[in-house]
Amino acid sequence: GKALANNADRALDWYLDIYVRRPRSCFVGCCLTLLLLAIIAVAAGLMNMTLDQESAWDVHTGLFTESNTAFEQARKAARDSGRMLQEDKEDKHKDLLLFYKSNGDNIFTPEQLRDICMFERQVLLSGFCDVGSGCPKFSPVKQFYGSFSNVASQGCLLLTAATIQSKAAEIASDVAKTGSASSFAPILSSTFPGKNRTTLTRSMYVFKEADGLEDFIFKKLLPGLDPPLEYGFLRSAFQGEDDRMTSTGSVRVRIFYETDEFMKLLVPDFSLALFSVVFVFLTIWAHLGSLFMAIFCMFQ
Repeated sequence: GKALANNADRALDWYLDIYVRRPRSCFVGCCLTLLLLAIIAVAAGLMNMTLDQESAWDVHTGLFTESNTAFEQARKAARDSGRMLQEDKEDKHKDLLLFYKSNGDNIFTPEQLRDICMFERQVLLSGFCDVGSGCPKFSPVKQFYGSFSNVASQGCLLLTAATIQSKAAEIASDVAKTGSASSFAPILSSTFPGKNRTTLTRSMYVFKEADGLEDFIFKKLLPGLDPPLEYGFLRSAFQGEDDRMTSTGSVRVRIFYETDEFMKLLVPDFSLALFSVVFVFLTIWAHLGSLFMAIFCMFQ
């Protein structure tokens, strides 16, 4: 028993000698240990990037990562083969996709088509969509209202049910002949054939990069929805409600726009991390009453 007690006393004396009687040695030792751990972390990261540079930042098993990798490979192959147009090679354009969903069993109704038209009319009047260059690529407004110049000048009139039914029959006839190659196919869902109705439709606008485009999208177009879509603290402007959609009149809509989402969300996320560091530092300083210990604790 005495031998065990003596060993415990010696261990305690050794601990006190290092951590109490020699604080400078303790501080230097801790700093060197932290520096060594930092070097190991950086070296491990560099090793991973060196061994697998192309996908060092990917979630390797993620479905979206695999799809994006396949898309990039296909685009590279198209560029190398010369099948890609010059404007596509330059890749100086932005895509805006609008996915619409009906609250009923058919989105091709007078009220819902008018609400879609009123929403997209803002895009047409913005000056960023060059109708003469094929903007939009496809849209139910383009098919049911015909002339975008009439939409821009006269507004979105309430179409008659007979006009919509006639157009739907024309679309159904073309789809029956050409299938998925039909020019109407992008605005339809798989339930349209045989029923002449669909609960889903979509539009695609392709813009050339221009000053003021993102301001129009994020400060005028998205805030006009219900509820408004806008960036907030730790919130993306594309979140929407539980179904990832929001409303424009009687129609539900989900929006995709090519933008650097990561950088837009990084600023509030980084500010939260910075606030956390400052808060913990002030708390330690107030609790210990030592600026030196507070700085050392934060460094550790």
